[in-house]
Amino acid sequence: MCHDIHDAIDPWDNDMSEQESVRLGAKIQDARKKSGKDICAISEEICVSKSYLIAIEEGRFDALPAFPFAIGFVRAFAHEVGMKAGDVAFEFKEIVRPVEVEEESPEQEGLHEQMLGEKREKVKRGPIYGSMAVVLSALSASWMIFAGGQQAAYVANAP
Repeated sequence: MCHDIHDAIDPWDNDMSEQESVRLGAKIQDARKKSGKDICAISEEICVSKSYLIAIEEGRFDALPAFPFAIGFVRAFAHEVGMKAGDVAFEFKEIVRPVEVEEESPEQEGLHEQMLGEKREKVKRGPIYGSMAVVLSALSASWMIFAGGQQAAYVANAP
């Protein structure tokens, strides 16, 4: 059976405590209200959708996008309302723990390393071949210009 990468790694598929998420959201909301900032203004300031900020305040972390983005949104929101962004992000990570990916079998790991090695070789050779093509093109163009100029000068000086 074929699985999509998103099937294997679902960051929201966990036993997060709804009470903890609501509590953290309420802390962020209280800080926002104390700061006197409007949620729309914060949304524009940190370039995060208002609907995501509302979801954070309500503790609906499952309504947020992929885990790395969600952490960034929470961190930026916390910073904007005067909270210690690192502490809030840490607390968010403690509440929302992504599911760990299963370890690869030795066969899969070997295949993965082999694929990486082949890719690295291609990456290393690409710039070399590109540089060689540019140099050869420049030499060829120079030779044509020089040889053409020599031939024209020879014809002009012919008896």
